[in-house]
Amino acid sequence: MLSEALQRKDQDIINATILIRNVKDELALLEEQRWAGVLADNICFCEQHHLPFPVMAELRAPVLPRLRGRPPLAHGRTNEEYYMDAVFLPVVRQLREE
Repeated sequence: MLSEALQRKDQDIINATILIRNVKDELALLEEQRWAGVLADNICFCEQHHLPFPVMAELRAPVLPRLRGRPPLAHGRTNEEYYMDAVFLPVVRQLREE
């Protein structure tokens, strides 16, 4: 009985390791290739629920910096560049590190 329990515990650890590796691989793929799909899904959701959505090709309005002497954030960037670089990719990278 004890050896069966230990084998199950070992198998659970192996399965958990495999699942973690698979999730990390999916997050890497998400970071590299899936921004367009995530963006399309969000636009579709907003359209279905009549929610406003920014025009992604437009230049993003500058955000005032928190500290004096620094340039405005998002200056000269499109909405799409901002949301991909400042929102989407940092979240994916943080998930990969955990």
